[in-house]
Amino acid sequence: MSDRCRILWIQSDRFDRKPNKSPLLEMSDRLGRAGYEVYIVTGYDKEKYIPERICANMVYLPAIDLPLIFRASLMLNSLIWVLLRGAKRDIVIVNPECLWIVPILSALGFGNIHLDIRTLPLTQNRALKKRLDNWLFWTVPMKYLRGRVKGYSFITKRLKEAVEHEFSTRFDDYVLWSSGVNIERFRPGKKGDGEEGKFTLFYHGSIYAHRGLEEIVEAVETLEEPYRSGVRLVIVGVGGGLGKLQQISNSSGRPSIVEYRGYVPHEKIAAEIRRADCCICPLPNLLQWNVSSPLKVLEYLASGKPVIITPIPAHTDVLKDEKFVVWTESSGVADFQKAIIEAYRNRKSLSKAAESAPGFVAARFDWDILAKKLDHYLTSSFPCRSVL
Repeated sequence: MSDRCRILWIQSDRFDRKPNKSPLLEMSDRLGRAGYEVYIVTGYDKEKYIPERICANMVYLPAIDLPLIFRASLMLNSLIWVLLRGAKRDIVIVNPECLWIVPILSALGFGNIHLDIRTLPLTQNRALKKRLDNWLFWTVPMKYLRGRVKGYSFITKRLKEAVEHEFSTRFDDYVLWSSGVNIERFRPGKKGDGEEGKFTLFYHGSIYAHRGLEEIVEAVETLEEPYRSGVRLVIVGVGGGLGKLQQISNSSGRPSIVEYRGYVPHEKIAAEIRRADCCICPLPNLLQWNVSSPLKVLEYLASGKPVIITPIPAHTDVLKDEKFVVWTESSGVADFQKAIIEAYRNRKSLSKAAESAPGFVAARFDWDILAKKLDHYLTSSFPCRSVL
């Protein structure tokens, strides 16, 4: 076994379908370069996703492909893998749904267990399956098992405070590490091929309800002249809400000016962004988004693109009066339409202002900066690091 301190990062996802891979991959890569031996232990749907040039090891485990059973069977296999391949000095990082394996690991002498919390469950979805999923993999493990770990990390201070409020507790031993950007990958470059003469708006990410996507599509599809003939919206991503968006586009009674690109691999997103003139993050005022960190916005800015964003705390905590931002008043159709028209009218000055955006992001949200924070916390909290 290697003398290096090992991190076993347990995930209960179908990782090939996971839309927001970059935080885990980038942080694992930076920790690997800092001297840790990192293993990402996860599941998959169709294929074992192998990232490019990452200083970490991907471990894919089988699971039973049934609702709710998938996570439970994947966690069981992850537990067995850790018991067979891990060592008691290893740092085991789990997310809330994986807390179920912690009592067994603790009883068998694994003491370096860390809980990483990146988001809150979306409670607006009232479907029985989703409510049961939240109860089994958030409410119960967080209520009864969160105290069985040795340390905690959160994406933002707002998220920490929201979790403290929900579970009537207080976290004293913790570290914050927000979303960051791979500055080398997301960088300004030649715009690339686009529709000639069109002002191209861009969004990428999961396509589900309660993300402002229905409103932004309706805002674009109902634009009047002269703006309609000069604007188009490109949406990259997949999800259960795609059909609804396409229905909105088809019901406008005119040729659609929204292009749905579908799934694009993580490594190719930066090239898609470079084809845009302005990017959009339309998240509405919901607790789950308010306590988050604006990963997509940072990637857009690092690529030198101006942004249209909503005035939720996750955005206003990071961006204030920067001239490369067009703020909406809220998250309604009229709000987005007004912001799109403003961006279109001022496209030349916005593009010029956005030349300073990459420097703004690099100084604050480079993954190298964020990884140093987590590395320092792990160094001071877990004894296995002392072997370096």
